[in-house]
Amino acid sequence: MIAEQNEQNLRSLGEGAARKGTGERLAVLLTWEEDQVMACLAHGMLYKETADRLRFSVAKVKKLQHKAYERLGKHKAVEAVAAWREAKLST
Repeated sequence: MIAEQNEQNLRSLGEGAARKGTGERLAVLLTWEEDQVMACLAHGMLYKETADRLRFSVAKVKKLQHKAYERLGKHKAVEAVAAWREAKLST
C-alpha cells in the first residue's frame, strides 16, 4: 500500500518534486532503489561497487542514477549528491 502511494505520488509530481508543507524547502521523492544508489554514490562508491552491494547490474545502477539526477533536477554528481543530502535532511 505504501509502495502504491509512493508510485502514485511520483507519477503525480511529474518532475519528481513538490513543495512540502508551507516552507520553501523542496522535498524530492526518489524510489527506494534510486535512494540506495544515491547513498552509495554519496559515499564515493564506484558503479561496480554499488552494483555488487545492491545486487544490481552496473547498467541498472547507471539507469537509477540517471533517473535520480532527473528527479533532483541536477546534471553533475556533486550537485546531485548535495541536493540528495539536503532533501534527506528536510524530510
